[in-house]
Amino acid sequence: MDEVEFAYDLQLANDGKTLLYSPFANYAHANLDACQEMVQHPHSLLSLGDGGAHVGLITDSSSTTFMLTHWVKQQGLPLEWAVQKLTSLPAEMMGLKDRGVIKQGMKADLNIIDLDRLEICFPYVVSDLPAGGTRFTQDSDGYLATFLSGKCVVREGKPTGLLPGRLVRSHSLVGSNN
Repeated sequence: MDEVEFAYDLQLANDGKTLLYSPFANYAHANLDACQEMVQHPHSLLSLGDGGAHVGLITDSSSTTFMLTHWVKQQGLPLEWAVQKLTSLPAEMMGLKDRGVIKQGMKADLNIIDLDRLEICFPYVVSDLPAGGTRFTQDSDGYLATFLSGKCVVREGKPTGLLPGRLVRSHSLVGSNN
């Protein structure tokens, strides 16, 4: 089958909502070897922060889940190492001294995960931005509950209605005037 015909067939599947993805960054040899080297580097920090600038072009919302499904479940990297890469290391680097570890006096932001069930769903497009703007989003399965400041905000993928969060600023990083 001609590749263009194949692409058209894929795009017509799922009521025309199928997305075709062509990775380009860090995938030069059609594998993730370069990414694994970067992820495992002791000075690497895993984070996202384009402020929503590219929501109509890409979705990186699955990066945390990918860390656990690909690097831990499939590649066998230690779960404890991945959790530290996703929690305490970024918190420390960003100057967020009240989060990143589980102990008395901390924020109590937690995810309860069923690692065996954890998987990334296919990305899809929603039109929920002002003036009908579109964005990519991507769900996942296997997160049993998410707690923010000790309050359950999501249970089995469904919001509970509690919204205890607020904008986070690290005064040690941005100065005391903010």
